Amino acid sequence: MLMILITSLWAMGNTMSAVFVNVYLYAYTGSLVVMTIYCIVRIAQFPLFFTLGGKWAQRQGFAPPLTTGVIVTMLSLVYVLMMNESFASQPYLVFVVALLVGIGEGFFWLSVNSLHQIVCGPEKRARYLGNIGIFNNVANIIAPALSTWIVSHSINDTEGYVTIFKFVLVIYVVIVVSAA
Repeated sequence: MLMILITSLWAMGNTMSAVFVNVYLYAYTGSLVVMTIYCIVRIAQFPLFFTLGGKWAQRQGFAPPLTTGVIVTMLSLVYVLMMNESFASQPYLVFVVALLVGIGEGFFWLSVNSLHQIVCGPEKRARYLGNIGIFNNVANIIAPALSTWIVSHSINDTEGYVTIFKFVLVIYVVIVVSAA
């Protein structure tokens, strides 16, 4: 149940923040090139941090890299909130966000994907993975609807994005507390 909670909350938080981080950053940079490089930098972190997270997990278990991944992802959102207008004058700051998100997701996904294989035996794995899929899909359906509601009830789009980021930070805190 704890893994279902963690992955479902991650799905909701990640879905709510991912689209809006991209839109938020694009609104400040106005550059598709910068946003493309952002995606490349973010995804390029995965292999390195999967590997580092795996080595770390062999020594201390999967909770430390999982919680570190969520905390680093939280830091990326805090950084986005702090730097907001700086992205317009210094678009290269977007790449710091990409590094942080890539590191956070690398650690998180290494841990979660490994734990999916460990938390239940082979005889219950199909049912467990089915439940994970159901809850993640429900979270992925709720997240855009909730995000849209938040933005539509905000003073302006930017204020809505900031509210979404704050809400996602709360979700990530719940994950960290649950995983610890």
